[in-house]
Amino acid sequence: MKVDNTSRGFSIIEFIDRYNAKCSLQKSSLATEDAIWLGVEDAKPQIMAHDAAKHNVETKETTGWVPYPIPEEVLLTTRMHLTQDMVNELLPYLISFVRTGDLEEGLSEDINIKNLFIDMNSEHVKTVVKLQTEIETLKAELARVTAEKELFACLGYDDGYGDLVYLKKNDNVKLKKF
Repeated sequence: MKVDNTSRGFSIIEFIDRYNAKCSLQKSSLATEDAIWLGVEDAKPQIMAHDAAKHNVETKETTGWVPYPIPEEVLLTTRMHLTQDMVNELLPYLISFVRTGDLEEGLSEDINIKNLFIDMNSEHVKTVVKLQTEIETLKAELARVTAEKELFACLGYDDGYGDLVYLKKNDNVKLKKF
């Protein structure tokens, strides 16, 4: 990924998709509300080689896809123009895909963040995904120590190190009362 600014000073992130198509995520210049552009840079229209002659496309190829020439006067829209609200509606599904490889979980209450206030000036997506991952890790660790009957007292979560703080039955520690 390449993070840069457009010639007009708007943030742009350029990347390559799974099929090696050039893509971008760009801050929109829309004056009425905040928005982004997201999608492929070039539509690269193609036609099946066996259909090319029917549409006056010359090619030596006999199979597969071949380029389909589009006149310069024709515009093909390749990027979505999304507002903050639209992105917020999509986030549960995108987070679900990151977590599970599927979209359906985006409908579950577990990760539904449609009504969650998000500070758009922060790295909110990374934070939400990181917190959800940490919660799952903590749940698993708590289940493990409980199942092993090692848990004596759960003291809390040490966010400085990302660890669950707890005492085991065999720990020789004196606790102070507060």
